[in-house]
Amino acid sequence: MANLLVLISRLFLGVVFLVTGLNGYFVIFGFEPFIATSPDAMALFEFQYLLIVEKTIEVIC
Repeated sequence: MANLLVLISRLFLGVVFLVTGLNGYFVIFGFEPFIATSPDAMALFEFQYLLIVEKTIEVIC
């Protein structure tokens, strides 16, 4: 039972990272994001490369 809970939690966290990472790429490329982007993430637009690195790490994770 505990193994199943760990597996479900791991899959859920992976899906969350994938969706938020892809949403960041939509913002970077100028498309309308499908989930509202936080103001803290929007502050990273001042340094474009930081947002790209952050979203790439999210997708990889």
